[in-house]
Amino acid sequence: MIHFSSPAYTQNMKDSMFDAKDTATFHCRFILRPEIIGYFALAVLSAAITALIAESVGAALWPMLAMVILYPVAEHVLHRYLLHGNFLAKSAVTSPLWYRIHYRHHSKPSDQSVILAAPYTIVGAVAIFSVLFAVLFGSWTAFTGGLAVGSLLIIAYEYAHSVCHSAFPTNNRYLKAIRTNHILHHFHSEGGNYGITNNLSDVLFGTRYDEKSLPQRSPTVRNLGYDDEMRRAFPWIAQIEAGANEKLPERGKLRRPEPQKQQ
Repeated sequence: MIHFSSPAYTQNMKDSMFDAKDTATFHCRFILRPEIIGYFALAVLSAAITALIAESVGAALWPMLAMVILYPVAEHVLHRYLLHGNFLAKSAVTSPLWYRIHYRHHSKPSDQSVILAAPYTIVGAVAIFSVLFAVLFGSWTAFTGGLAVGSLLIIAYEYAHSVCHSAFPTNNRYLKAIRTNHILHHFHSEGGNYGITNNLSDVLFGTRYDEKSLPQRSPTVRNLGYDDEMRRAFPWIAQIEAGANEKLPERGKLRRPEPQKQQ
């Protein structure tokens, strides 16, 4: 059986949680990230408003429960069809967005500056779902309740994703599992293991794989289909990346984590 003993990268960034050598340091740096503090504040504010305006306990709890139940499917669908959607590279308007939200993360998984989601994109996604809940349930309570739970789910997502790209060793079975699944997604085949916090949706949609059931290695695992032909036809992503790569020597060398045989 193969495991990836250290799915972190050699990029030197001062006080980076991704370079933390132990669990305590990682968690301390994670909770102090401005983005995480902001998401928590949004959750508290939205929960407080929900408590003030809710017509009943049920009016607040049902939308919250719906957000939790639908989350694994939403995580899968958005990752698979939007984040991996290279159709966004076909426009000069949407290319910078796709570059930031996912292309760069696959082409250079060691670029720590794009591991955490851009707040405007992930909060925007939660807000859209919350608006849909408000329409479906017919109340502002559904909107604020959905936003409260959705903000906590953002923190859960960012935590799981950060663990996957961090250096600290762990014996926690859950953390080891999501870490290995995600590394396979980055370096073996992007056509599966879309779930970050869990693999329920991958099991449901038949896209789950592990070290014992590896599909053929994907030739587009690092470019998401943005190949030479697409680069010639739609050069904007390539131009953005060329500018970013010029800055890489300042940040340190990047390397692919090497799989090692389990002892």
